Amino acid sequence: MGHFSTLVSMREHLERRRSEVENRRVSEGSHLRHYVQEQDARLLQYNNTLSQLQAQLDGVLSQALRWVKTCPR
Repeated sequence: MGHFSTLVSMREHLERRRSEVENRRVSEGSHLRHYVQEQDARLLQYNNTLSQLQAQLDGVLSQALRWVKTCPR
């Protein structure tokens, strides 16, 4: 009977351990998805800022080119 109870005890221990690992995997997966979403939002914000700055630069360069063309030499 001792061998059987040892096997049952080991099975219960392994099942608890498997459950703990599964719960941690689910939790960490959720945290990872949240982190990735935050980083995606941050990148989108940076891209929008970069696009706005590029548009401003293009406008300034265009104005400068027009100014250079109108200056007497």
